[in-house]
Amino acid sequence: LSKRRISNIKAVEKKEMTLRFPKTGTDTILLTQHDINRLNPGEFLNDSIVDFYLKYLQIRILTDEQRKRVHIFSSFFATKLRGEARNEDERYEKIKKWTKGVNIFEKDY
Repeated sequence: LSKRRISNIKAVEKKEMTLRFPKTGTDTILLTQHDINRLNPGEFLNDSIVDFYLKYLQIRILTDEQRKRVHIFSSFFATKLRGEARNEDERYEKIKKWTKGVNIFEKDY
């Protein structure tokens, strides 16, 4: 795990991590009680809730065949893509690891 990821995990643990999905692996979504409270009426969803649902769809709902046809980005991908950069090369450097080992142009969705 990168130093940044470890730092993020520690920050989440301080907020009383409530749910981890899936329970094992390196690509898990961590939810805190604060995140879960965003499901209450009148509250807005946050990125963690959206990512949790996308991960749930990917693992529990999609068939193996559907998973082969789809690539699901984290909700933070768009933030990184639109983030500050001096030029397109710098912007690409910020996101190139997000598709490492995946040819998104071979996907249907």
